[in-house]
Amino acid sequence: MQPTPSRAYLRHLTLGFALLMLLAAALAVAVDPYYVFDSPRITGFNRLKPRSVNQGAKSPSCTRPPASAGAP
Repeated sequence: MQPTPSRAYLRHLTLGFALLMLLAAALAVAVDPYYVFDSPRITGFNRLKPRSVNQGAKSPSCTRPPASAGAP
């Protein structure tokens, strides 16, 4: 049984959107503009981030506090 044109359109639209979101997430992890993902630094691609320090980003050596920190 062939899918209806509207069902095929919605499936393609959903898959295209999901792939676009995955590509955007992969790019964000690769560039890692605020030292969140600890991605390897590649000279000429993502090593220098001169404005991240002035914008309140954490330093690469900074660690996250335990999940229970600050809880009453």
